[in-house]
Amino acid sequence: LKRWKFPGSEPFSNQVTVRHLLSHTSGLVDGFGFSGFLLEDKRQTLEESLQFPKDANMGDPHPAIIQYPPGSRMSYSSVGYTILQLLI
Repeated sequence: LKRWKFPGSEPFSNQVTVRHLLSHTSGLVDGFGFSGFLLEDKRQTLEESLQFPKDANMGDPHPAIIQYPPGSRMSYSSVGYTILQLLI
């Protein structure tokens, strides 16, 4: 992944795999969902939504970071699929 780096997650950032992202075991803990935007709203880029999601519907918006070693536990993460979009 070259377009975006995991801020503040350097010890784990090179350990995250596609399998981790798909199975919610990447160590990402975002604590918010995405409610989306209205048609007339300006949409964020994927990178912007990973830094400060304006459409977060739970908790305060904050950057996506890896809080646990990848593969160590399961924690649902909406941003894991945003990262997969960047990979695709």
